[in-house]
Amino acid sequence: MTDGTSILNTEALGSRPAASPKQCEKLLPESLWTLVRSKQVIAGKYRLDRLVGRGGMSVVFAAEHTLLRQRVAMKFLLEQGDAWPLALAQLLREARATAREYLEGEDLGHVLQRRGPLGVARSVDYLMQALEAVGEAHTLGIIHRDLKPENLFLVRRPDGREMIKLLDFGISKVLGQPGVPPSTRPTNSNSVLGSPYYMSPEQVEKSGSVDQRADIWSLGVVLYELLAGEPPFQGRHPLKVLHRIMSEPPPSLRAKQPAVPKELERVIAICLQRNRERRFAHAGELARALLPFGSTSSHRSFDTIWGVIRNARNDVDASSDGAHADAREDAQPSG
Repeated sequence: MTDGTSILNTEALGSRPAASPKQCEKLLPESLWTLVRSKQVIAGKYRLDRLVGRGGMSVVFAAEHTLLRQRVAMKFLLEQGDAWPLALAQLLREARATAREYLEGEDLGHVLQRRGPLGVARSVDYLMQALEAVGEAHTLGIIHRDLKPENLFLVRRPDGREMIKLLDFGISKVLGQPGVPPSTRPTNSNSVLGSPYYMSPEQVEKSGSVDQRADIWSLGVVLYELLAGEPPFQGRHPLKVLHRIMSEPPPSLRAKQPAVPKELERVIAICLQRNRERRFAHAGELARALLPFGSTSSHRSFDTIWGVIRNARNDVDASSDGAHADAREDAQPSG
């Protein structure tokens, strides 16, 4: 621990533009910059390189595993005062929920800033790839709760194909695990639990009550933004955004982008039903509705999504059959 900053684990984050030197000096404790400048080895194996990401609660540095010669990223918690235990619990939960790797590329938030609206096939392909990870998380009982373009990271495979990686499970919720308190800490010091533009109505009302359909809502917002260049619910203040989420229908997507098919606009409208019972029930249903609008990449994603769902269902059926067999064996008379 250095000046209230704790090294906890490597963190999946990409090479976003670093802050300017002056911004960095103000942002971080001097002792951390001493580690960077001196190239000291941390924990006997990690050498810090440069700042690649920052937020209200933490900063992330590119680093190298000195023995394995592998690029990694390291997340440091900033001083949180009385909120330190909650911030620490949030980061630990994120570490347990995600695989760790250093990614070269850019998040979809930066892609939108650079390119503007992305077009139908590309937007759907990106969302289908995100659904691969989201759907798998859901089969494990994990709800992300902070899906947004900045947490969808675009990289290139060795064969040149684009691939979306899902980042930041810091405020995820694990279903079916009693005794694990939900996080009450925001993604930054100026927001509620989640990112207002992408929050479902039930997350606005009571974040601990959400299920996988909250992620379906957020993905609908993300797809709307990829197609329109802006999210559907906007306002100068987060409370105004939340008020519109709770009380107004989303603006017409086709009024902004007439090239978007009516059927695709209806798919997004289902995602953005305020009554979650009217949304797609799970990632597989949304993937099936999106499939006609994507390229061959979406077809590969569709097969992956439904393969994971079928395997999860088979595992549940096998466990149930085993439990029934045990119960029948216990019910047999002895002797």
